[in-house]
Amino acid sequence: MVLPFFARAGCDDASATPQAAGTTTLARPAPHRRMVEMPRFSCSCGYQSEDADQSNAPGDTLPCPRCGLAFQTPAPGPSTAGFHADTAPTILQPIAWQPFNTNHGAEQPPPVLPDFEILEEVGRGGMGIVYRARQLSDGQILAIKVIRKDRLLHEEAVRRFRREAQAAARLSHANIVTVFDFDHAGDTHYLVMEYVSGITLERHVEQAGPLTIPQACDFIRQASLGLQHAHEQALVHRDIKPSNLMVTPIPNSSPLPPGEGPGVRALGGPSAILNSHRTLAPNPSPEGRGGQDVDYTVKLLDMGVARVLQLGGASVAESLSTLTQGGAVIGTADYVAPEQLEDPHGADIRADLYSLGCTFYFLLTGQVPFPGGSLLSKLDKQRWHAPTSLTHLRGDIPPAVARVVEKLMAKTPAERFQTPGALAEALTLLACNGFEDPPTPRIEFKEIRRMTGHGDAILCVDFARDGRHVASGAKDGMLIYWDATTGQIVRRFPKHPQEVRSVAFAPASDYLASASGFTIRMYDVRGQEVRRYSGHTASIKCLAFSADGKRLLSGSDDKTIRLWDVATGREVLRFSRHTAGITALTFIAETSHFASASKDQTVRIWDLKSGLEIESLNPNAGNILDIAVSVDGKRLASAHFDTILRVWDLTKTAEIGQCVGHKQMVSTVAFLPDGKRLLSAGQDHTLRLWDLATFTELACTTCHAAGIHGLSVSPDGSRVVTAGADKMLVLSAVPK
Repeated sequence: MVLPFFARAGCDDASATPQAAGTTTLARPAPHRRMVEMPRFSCSCGYQSEDADQSNAPGDTLPCPRCGLAFQTPAPGPSTAGFHADTAPTILQPIAWQPFNTNHGAEQPPPVLPDFEILEEVGRGGMGIVYRARQLSDGQILAIKVIRKDRLLHEEAVRRFRREAQAAARLSHANIVTVFDFDHAGDTHYLVMEYVSGITLERHVEQAGPLTIPQACDFIRQASLGLQHAHEQALVHRDIKPSNLMVTPIPNSSPLPPGEGPGVRALGGPSAILNSHRTLAPNPSPEGRGGQDVDYTVKLLDMGVARVLQLGGASVAESLSTLTQGGAVIGTADYVAPEQLEDPHGADIRADLYSLGCTFYFLLTGQVPFPGGSLLSKLDKQRWHAPTSLTHLRGDIPPAVARVVEKLMAKTPAERFQTPGALAEALTLLACNGFEDPPTPRIEFKEIRRMTGHGDAILCVDFARDGRHVASGAKDGMLIYWDATTGQIVRRFPKHPQEVRSVAFAPASDYLASASGFTIRMYDVRGQEVRRYSGHTASIKCLAFSADGKRLLSGSDDKTIRLWDVATGREVLRFSRHTAGITALTFIAETSHFASASKDQTVRIWDLKSGLEIESLNPNAGNILDIAVSVDGKRLASAHFDTILRVWDLTKTAEIGQCVGHKQMVSTVAFLPDGKRLLSAGQDHTLRLWDLATFTELACTTCHAAGIHGLSVSPDGSRVVTAGADKMLVLSAVPK
């Protein structure tokens, strides 16, 4: 497929030229403008009036008949009859409402800038005007984007512009238009950028229709590689859309060498990526370039400087281009992520991935996900509704491709791809498999047996160190000791007065501890209660024995962790830095440290000797329900309410990966003894096995009819037992 008109198509708001270097000069038409008939006045609530009261003079203050918000009638003149809109319309927010600005779109002479000769205007949009220019000192052709003066009316706006431009200048990637410099001449502020010959994807689809499947997948893949680079620099675009993606042709491109393909490290980004302009599949009919085969590079526009759009006052016309609220870009209505409407400041890279999904939808179908309707209706649909199925609109879209778009456009960020690199990897794999689902290796959990005997939901379970016995505690206060090799009950312990929230075997397997209410009970396996440990002032939620069995940790809703002498029952130390209830505890092997998790959304590392906190992990991802540490003590896994498993390198106190797949919160997690794999279970009734080299799912089984509250791995790592709200224990063989 060849993108037509590269040598003669204008560009709305891009550092682009309508003429490729070395091609025959063609007469360039006037820059493309979509003139939209503008109502006489428009309010932020969505109300629009076609016929203003002619008795009102320009500048009169009028109340909106719907919401009562005051606005001014625009001055008459040709500039109010239409406006230049290079993106889909968006809604105004009352907090950012401004009267019509009728001056910024007027023709104005090119600026006079030191060391630059302005050659021609090549595009304009909400941020400013783009010129092709020659740098006089070295003759290099560059793009100059002159920022509209009404965007930089205040000193704080200028400072923010400089910060944004400085951040953008740090980016260096083949799929991002490079910002070389930023400066000002008097009150004229401008960016010096890479000069690119190309066309925006919005313009191309408008002119030539939807893209082929391979080309759409490749363009989104390339955009995701650029976004991954920005993500690694802690930048979020906030306004991804087809008009911010430019395509430029690369003549005389050779096919990809056999066996080569991009690779992406988990949470790290591109590692061995080939030239990112390569297409994943050859173009079916290269033409328009003298018969040359042509590949294309996708480049992100305005990466790192999108927020300049709202540095100053926004007119009605611009607000119909980009949504802003409280000093943050919300996005464009046809492409905005739901969470950007709720919390624009808190939106992360996954909001960009949602917008990229909407862009993918547009490239495949030629229409936005929610066409037509009012602006309020569009935003409501972005938050709550699914778009028309891709396969309904276009029958040749493979289901595997449609699923990628659906995943990108999931309403909840946790259900999307978590990084752009993960998306690039998925699209590369799709291309290698002919855009169909790749064959999945048949690795499965094998159920060994089910064990019944509890009368209520089972809340906790632990494997004895002998690998033969299991203990479980339930909501009805029952504690049961099982023979896992037969599935038979060996002993029922006396019923606890409250639910049993935690159970733990001592290393020697002759004793086990239970937590119920404010009390810890120690039993020998023959059923005799040996000792009680009291002191907590709220329910105890978790227990953990030291490797030598001499110390026992307990965590409670009273926000404290207590260290007990097992032999005497005496409290040795108390740890009180958490600000909410404790949810999980684990000792760290080969150290005098332990880790705790809390409802305060932190994981803390403590020193047993001094009693001091030495590290804190702050994922800021909601409640942490469980934690586990690898046998070598170097990695920690945390199970979260937001459905994601996070893996941490304890030697660097840094998150190194995420395991994404659970559909509801992850309740429990455990490392296998090899340290290379991880088990998790959750409220989606599933048990999952993860590869820690790639943070990908290896196997999944729905082994319970209700949520899973606990799991425990046998000492040799060959079996796992899960405890469910369905009153069942399920023993399964771990896949090899």
